[in-house]
Amino acid sequence: MSASTNACLLGRERAGASFPAREMSFILDGGEGMTDYKERLRSLLTDPVFDLQARYYLDKEGMYRRGLAQASKIHKIVRENNLEHLEHCFLNTLLGDIAPTNLHDHVFVPCLRSLANDEQKERWLKKAENYEIIGCYAQTELAHGSNLHCLETTATYIPETDEFEIHTPTITATKWWIGCLGRTATHAVVFAQLLIGETRHGVFPFMVQVRDVNTHHPLSGVSVGDIGSKIGFHPVDNGYVSFDRVRIPRTDMLGRFAHVEKGGRFVKPPHAKLAYATMIFVRASLVFGAFNSLGRAATITTRYSALRRQFAPDKKSEERPVLDYLTQQYRILPLIATAYACQFTGQYMMNLATSLFSGMSSGNLDSLPEVHATSSGLKSLVTTLTCDGIEVLRRACGGHGFSAFSGLGHILGNALPTATVEGENYILTQQTTRYLLKSFQRAVGGEMLPGNLSYLNQCTELMTKKCPATGPADFLESGLQLEAYRCRAASLLYNTSVSLQNEISAGHSQADAWNRSLLHVHATSNAHCSMTMLVNFLDKLDALHNDGTAPIGGSLNLVLKQLCDLFALFYMQQNAGEFVQCGYLSAAQLGMLNEQIRVLVSELRPNAVPLVDAMNFTDRELGSALGRYDGRVYETMLEWAHEEPLNRAD
Repeated sequence: MSASTNACLLGRERAGASFPAREMSFILDGGEGMTDYKERLRSLLTDPVFDLQARYYLDKEGMYRRGLAQASKIHKIVRENNLEHLEHCFLNTLLGDIAPTNLHDHVFVPCLRSLANDEQKERWLKKAENYEIIGCYAQTELAHGSNLHCLETTATYIPETDEFEIHTPTITATKWWIGCLGRTATHAVVFAQLLIGETRHGVFPFMVQVRDVNTHHPLSGVSVGDIGSKIGFHPVDNGYVSFDRVRIPRTDMLGRFAHVEKGGRFVKPPHAKLAYATMIFVRASLVFGAFNSLGRAATITTRYSALRRQFAPDKKSEERPVLDYLTQQYRILPLIATAYACQFTGQYMMNLATSLFSGMSSGNLDSLPEVHATSSGLKSLVTTLTCDGIEVLRRACGGHGFSAFSGLGHILGNALPTATVEGENYILTQQTTRYLLKSFQRAVGGEMLPGNLSYLNQCTELMTKKCPATGPADFLESGLQLEAYRCRAASLLYNTSVSLQNEISAGHSQADAWNRSLLHVHATSNAHCSMTMLVNFLDKLDALHNDGTAPIGGSLNLVLKQLCDLFALFYMQQNAGEFVQCGYLSAAQLGMLNEQIRVLVSELRPNAVPLVDAMNFTDRELGSALGRYDGRVYETMLEWAHEEPLNRAD
């Protein structure tokens, strides 16, 4: 099939759109101004070093060096265009790849902003922003990741010299998986157990130089290097480091919220979780970034499925595009809906985090418990949906989905770490459910809870609700969908509370009772966060209607409502056991639900390509032969194969 034929096929797909794709881009980006701003930044990335095709012919060191070249070029762009740090970070997201210095830009610098005191910011922040020093976030150890309280690295106060001694007491205390550390970083924010005399005060962050800024050689007492090959994230030099009684000044403990005075008096933070404020921001960023990963995968698979033809209904007919088959629609369209839901929830999560950090600057920590719990649960759910969804989309491309040239393997490899970084996903849900259980007790005590917790005020009533649907179309009622998700969340939370009480009554300790209830705990967090995602989608529809962007009955509103419906019903179907077990859905209604999903994917089919076009990813960002905007799929596959070094060998 020729390129011109494929271009015509995609042209017909786009001509059949029921809505203006450009205006949908404005909605996804948060307004026309944001789309224009993103495209202005994107126009700065014209250097050949940003061409993603080159990565397919490189080994680990080659990808690292190419990543450094990209980072250097971006830093030059930032200087020449007087971009702020947040604009620099946003520019990184438009790469379509991961640079070795991403962790410096997105974690180390924000860590200094949030945890360093004014004097420390004066010393380090401008140097970090100008790349005079390159930093990393050294928290995870060889034997400890999510269980931060048991990190083994120590920071012992030495009163005689007014210093801290940073030490790695065991092999298992070696810092491991630290992005940007293997070859790049000169400094590290090291999380270590604070020891003053015989007293252990907990884990706190310390600024530790690991390499000479001029020679780049490791400093005395520092053993540092790269941890080796990984499944993905290839341009990033994830590293290890251990310390042999390395001394640092007392004033190098990041001291905005906690510090040690000369002589050894410890001034503790106003809130125990403040030391982990950077993690909250990173988790929020992971939720916000999920759209980039899932959206790019959905774009590639949708365009390719509209072009790929297989089988004909009879000998006289042409082969059909695989996107016309219901099984392909069922795999792809719910994930397009999920990508949209991730974008709206990502915007919500970043607003929460930004509000928290704004309040922290004036000493207001009231929202910290809620934001910590929300970021934990949403990070777990959204990154799981993203990683699982990308693999579904890769398989939906058939054999070519296994080719590196599809771009899907690269997207998946870069997404997979999000399921474990900044808290393993099953562990994180425990944070959310602990918060929900405390909130549930407050509601039982008569306190009226606001916002996304308000459903707990009617927990008993919700647990007796029955789905009123008498036909498939009834499931399109937003009120019914929201009621279903609230009933499921309330029921699972109540069951978790009862399970814990029963285990304790049976003689188990608090710790054992919690362990024996962990399946309930995980399901409870996912149910609450799924409800939160649906609420965010519905709130977005209301906001767009109220401001006139997408009035009810208009083409944008209609297709967004279909996507919202599909998101809500698809995950009701995927978790049908919980909706039935809580007593809300009957077996007969489950059949109606399945039928309405079939209707929705069929109705959305004509808009599939325009919906991914609206995500507004360029061919450069996709780095995919299959997902090209112009449809030159097979020509590009062959051209890129000709560039394979094996084909140029003597």
